[in-house]
Amino acid sequence: MSHLAQRIDEEKLFTGTIWKHFSILRDPRVKDNQKYPFRHLIIAIVCSIICGANDVEAIVNYIDSKMEWLRERLGMTSSPSYSTIWWLLVLINPEELNKAFMGFVEEARQALCLEPPELWS
Repeated sequence: MSHLAQRIDEEKLFTGTIWKHFSILRDPRVKDNQKYPFRHLIIAIVCSIICGANDVEAIVNYIDSKMEWLRERLGMTSSPSYSTIWWLLVLINPEELNKAFMGFVEEARQALCLEPPELWS
């Protein structure tokens, strides 16, 4: 497999795996005020949380620090502002977000052949 074909497969796996679970989320934003695709924002937010971001400022800082990587994989051309991320997280349905995140984590756990923590039982 060529390097380009391998990279395309990795990108499909990366965005497809995350988005497969988070596509259940409804975009709560006003239709005429959307600079960034909802999918891109969600994937960037999920990546930042996986890497340890635990508040909006940390999420924004992570996205800023990974813009080249996000540009290559998602085509993001600029980093979303603090208010963009904050409003999205305020407006999104927390139960849907939790369900999506838990589904993603469970798939990752199974793919890595890890036993579920006792508290999940």
